Amino acid sequence: MLTTHSDYVIEQFNNFVRLASIDSESLEEFGYSPNNVLNHEENSIYKVNELHL
Repeated sequence: MLTTHSDYVIEQFNNFVRLASIDSESLEEFGYSPNNVLNHEENSIYKVNELHL
């Protein structure tokens, strides 16, 4: 579990999920390996809003 207020962190998670749609040869051309991708079915991001009473 990770908590953050950073849009940058969320953007990077999104990028690693999107890498899963690229073939392994192209991943290597971009400097990534199959170990760098995140499966969207195995990961979740939740946005929690502060409750004001």
